[in-house]
Amino acid sequence: MDSSIVRKITKAKDYAEQSDRIKILQCKIEFQGENSNHKIEFDHGTWLCDCNYFSSNQTCSHSMALEIFMKDILASQMEPADLLSEVEEILRLAH
Repeated sequence: MDSSIVRKITKAKDYAEQSDRIKILQCKIEFQGENSNHKIEFDHGTWLCDCNYFSSNQTCSHSMALEIFMKDILASQMEPADLLSEVEEILRLAH
């Protein structure tokens, strides 16, 4: 293997361990729901889902599932107070 690619792989592993270097600003996700697939977007800290429930409640099981799924990734990008309030709200609604 070319020595330059070995250095790039090593550097990539180092970067991956330094979560403060990475910030997710936007992403688009297709979620396979029970009745149909849904398009979900994350845009600068805000979730959007194309399901009917989200349009009237600004949250849904799809967006909450992704928040839980991505909590470790997104936690490094949110203010601690914001993260705590979102997690508390999800847990409150789950009970």
